[in-house]
Amino acid sequence: PVNTPPAADLLPSVPLLRAAAELAAGTGACEAFEFLLGRHLDANPRQYTLTPQGPAELMAALASPAAGPAARTVLDPASGTGSLLRAVREPVALHAQESDPELAALTALRLALNSGA
Repeated sequence: PVNTPPAADLLPSVPLLRAAAELAAGTGACEAFEFLLGRHLDANPRQYTLTPQGPAELMAALASPAAGPAARTVLDPASGTGSLLRAVREPVALHAQESDPELAALTALRLALNSGA
């Protein structure tokens, strides 16, 4: 579970929250989230190990349903920011595992925003 801070603790963040809401209104929630996540990752390059887009797309293609009837589920046992699962294009069941709860929450939100659901 994610602990939400009390409203009084969020008051200093109101301008930032408004700016994020304006960004999402202008570009869409998914694009705004990807932009903000990218800025966060750029600011903390040693905190995360990222799967580059090219290798993620290659691994996703190898695990696609076209690879065979058994490939209907994709599991990333160390999902990190969800780059590999985000690269999966075919409609399959995606499963992620991540030991860092905050990163797992970011990944879940990222995948939900990219699912079109």
